[in-house]
Amino acid sequence: MRNIAEFDGILLFESANRYYLQYDAGAHMIKIKNLEITAEEVKNILKSEDSAQAVYDIIIRYQNKGIYGEDA
Repeated sequence: MRNIAEFDGILLFESANRYYLQYDAGAHMIKIKNLEITAEEVKNILKSEDSAQAVYDIIIRYQNKGIYGEDA
């Protein structure tokens, strides 16, 4: 696992040539999830003027599709 960046408590990391956002998906308790994202999404996050907002937008887009990631 290689940490790439952190945005407002959300970790962007790479593991086995795959990229993940690690975030707390819990509402009333901590529930850490690892959400796999694409290399293109990583590039967009890193070049964004507001990287934290780009991360949130990606998470919400996946959640709207019912994808929350794997338990960490």
